[in-house]
Amino acid sequence: MPVAYINLNNLRANYLQLSQMAGDKKIIAVIKANAYGHGLCEVASALPQAHAFAVARIEDAILLRQHAIMQRIIVLTGVYTASDLALAAENNIDLVVHSEHHLNWLQAYTTEHKFDIWLKVDTGMHRLGFRPNDVPAAVAKLRSCKQVANIRLLSHFASADDINNPSNAMQIEEFSNLPALEKSFANSAAFVNYPDLDSDWPRI
Repeated sequence: MPVAYINLNNLRANYLQLSQMAGDKKIIAVIKANAYGHGLCEVASALPQAHAFAVARIEDAILLRQHAIMQRIIVLTGVYTASDLALAAENNIDLVVHSEHHLNWLQAYTTEHKFDIWLKVDTGMHRLGFRPNDVPAAVAKLRSCKQVANIRLLSHFASADDINNPSNAMQIEEFSNLPALEKSFANSAAFVNYPDLDSDWPRI
């Protein structure tokens, strides 16, 4: 049976290199799917300098908290049910909001905790998120919600690894016209291919 050996020293060296490239930008280390097979808690523990971690499921975020990972943790798919909001509040987890029912759940939820929210915008990936024209209304709705502290915008390239793909320029233009909030747009390929991209929080 194949075995993968993970060198955490190399992982840390890679992160340092990326951090130097990022300058003042804050890196989100994406460690969904068990850190892509590298070990969720092992990778997070090896990167204490990471500004934030991103996972796909709230269960993974809670597991990180149980292993004393104190950095910002973002659940990229948001919550699956309204009852998950209590778990997110209890564990101080950032939520991605990508649909109208997420907005409604937040408005109906009563808590003293204030969530940091990442509003997902569909600029061309066509997977999840609000259409750009609907973003101002969604932001206004979030701002009116007493359970929300900070709002950031998040989107995803469809073809960032293909630097000649014309859809990239179209998505960059769409994202640049969104409200003036902190943004997370660049995945690993976009971080390398578009170093001047307006993305405060690259997701590596």
